Amino acid sequence: MITLLAAVFGCAQKFELDTNFTMPTELESPASVTLDVTSSETVVLSWKGGFANDGGIILYNVLFDEEGGDFSEPIASMPSDLGAGSQLTLTHAQLNTIARNAGVKPNETGKFIWTVTGAKGGVTKKFDGFNSITVTRGEGIDNMPEK
Repeated sequence: MITLLAAVFGCAQKFELDTNFTMPTELESPASVTLDVTSSETVVLSWKGGFANDGGIILYNVLFDEEGGDFSEPIASMPSDLGAGSQLTLTHAQLNTIARNAGVKPNETGKFIWTVTGAKGGVTKKFDGFNSITVTRGEGIDNMPEK
């Protein structure tokens, strides 16, 4: 029995948490979208590159800000698809809310920017750049406020 326990514990490997990972290298999104809050179509924001050194999972978050912003106080923040996917799928209604928060008025065209953060084991990094989307908001009934 002692020999068996010595063999089991003697072969046990030590686990070290590896928090090293690389961020995506490229962001992709449509250049412009004409919004229709009743549409069931989706808009996909995606990115390429980025991986964990140990092959683990990186949790991605997408930040949105007004054009010219620095993401220090983003107007919206959403986890990627499934939290670890390399894309975020948005409805027209969600984009309309983000555009409204960016100051784009109904029946006008405006632009906002987005970027990605990645997190693993308590370490968070932000993509060095950003991408922008030009949106045209519709006229008439807007998304109802939450309160």
